[in-house]
Amino acid sequence: MIFKVPVVAIFTKMDAIDTKVFNELKTSGLSFSEAKKQTPSTAKAKFEKDYLEPLENVNHKPACIVQLRGVLFLFLWLHSPSQPLST
Repeated sequence: MIFKVPVVAIFTKMDAIDTKVFNELKTSGLSFSEAKKQTPSTAKAKFEKDYLEPLENVNHKPACIVQLRGVLFLFLWLHSPSQPLST
């Protein structure tokens, strides 16, 4: 008997991609505010090219893709929930 099990791709380092892209934009000569402004769209494009496109070539494509940012912060809060969660 063959069972169908969904494949889920979880990317836990989305904030690392943001940081890397921001630093690359700053190094290329953009001002802090311009690099900050361009980071979300540039990071999204980099994520799609470097991580999502390769998933198109696998036999069992993910049924769901989850992108996580700030996981360490949330993890630390879950271990001491008496502290208020702030951003």
